[in-house]
Amino acid sequence: MMSWRSIGFVYLLLITVSESAWSKSFDFHDPKGFNLIEFSLAGAYESGFLLGQISATSGFLEFDPAAPEKTTGKIIAFTNTAQAQARDSNSFLKGPVLFDVERYPTITFDVQKMAQGNKIGQSVQLVVVGDLTIKGIKRKVTIPVHMDYFPGKLMERRKIEGDLLVVRSEFRIKRSDYDLGKGKLLKKVADEVKVTMTLVGAAPKIRSKSPLGLLPLRTKSSHDKKQPQRHPIRQSPTPPR
Repeated sequence: MMSWRSIGFVYLLLITVSESAWSKSFDFHDPKGFNLIEFSLAGAYESGFLLGQISATSGFLEFDPAAPEKTTGKIIAFTNTAQAQARDSNSFLKGPVLFDVERYPTITFDVQKMAQGNKIGQSVQLVVVGDLTIKGIKRKVTIPVHMDYFPGKLMERRKIEGDLLVVRSEFRIKRSDYDLGKGKLLKKVADEVKVTMTLVGAAPKIRSKSPLGLLPLRTKSSHDKKQPQRHPIRQSPTPPR
């Protein structure tokens, strides 16, 4: 039979583990509007110009600082937030020739696998293989990714205990692969599109009020014997936010 001292030690150990446990699920919905994905084209004479940018993202990445190459997850970009370099071109950018936002409200990237490259401190360079879907067309792409992990920095950003993960990447795709642009207006524009993204994910610190449902045990007293027995109402645990 386990002694009271042993039970107390186990309970304190569980509390310590619970207090030090941090979520590894990073949420890329950014209410501060820092996240940005830019699409640039090369003109007829290779003079690049910004086609547009998307500022609203969502999705999650499961990231372990000790094993970043095992990262999995999905990033979503909302095309209705696309903004052209020239405001009078927004309707063209969002129209059926390019993003066609009414029919295709999102662009998604599903992480399939990663290969770790250089790692310095809390920063790591990775080669990521995943499925990129634009206008309903899904193609497998391989892109370089730079990740910076900032433990405890969520407090400075949102006044909440937790970690931040900054993801940066620059890669190229072909317009023709995703039906991005046809007609005379884009006839002299290169088929290659440069995509640049900077994304910030947040992982709030999750504390368990009672690890594994264990609570300190009370010893019986004469006061307990005098009181009528009551059966407290059991409440369902509040779902995490």
